Amino acid sequence: MCYSITLHEVPTMRFAVLLPMLLISTTGLAHAPRHHEAHVHGQAVVDLALEGAALEIALDAPGIGILDFERAPATAKERAALARAQRILQSADWVRLPPAAGCRIVDASARADGFATMRSHAGEAGQAHHHDHLHTSFKASVRYRCTSVSALRALDIILPRRFTGLHKVVVNTVTPTAQGRAVLDAANVRVELAP
Repeated sequence: MCYSITLHEVPTMRFAVLLPMLLISTTGLAHAPRHHEAHVHGQAVVDLALEGAALEIALDAPGIGILDFERAPATAKERAALARAQRILQSADWVRLPPAAGCRIVDASARADGFATMRSHAGEAGQAHHHDHLHTSFKASVRYRCTSVSALRALDIILPRRFTGLHKVVVNTVTPTAQGRAVLDAANVRVELAP
């Protein structure tokens, strides 16, 4: 399913409708089971919408891009890595905004999916067999209120620097004047919002 909108065709569309449409058009149905969605290791998708003083950013990333494992954590080190990733995503410590824009976090959330979905049982000769494996993923969203939107001409999404397993981050943007797409990596984390 693919939807395409252009802002000049729908000038009365409200921000509350734009972000969900952007999310649907780029990531598929949000409630579909992970094993039916495209799962690209090392690639995350970020959807960004700006209207008025409101800036919303949503992340969908494969677990193997954020961590170096795609299963329930097996050691204390892996449990700590999972907790660290969730803290970084929850705190929005993967987004850098220009201080002059005066943006403050209104709401932020993050969750890790699928890390506890594997059941094991001992098979013949004591070998463990795994069932019900679904791909792991991370979802995060952050909502900002900005006091000087005119200063918000660009921002940095530093995910590839925070999580070296993410080699590519596709950022889809919707602003009052344009739609865009940027492809980021560790060497290029800048997203331009205004020319």
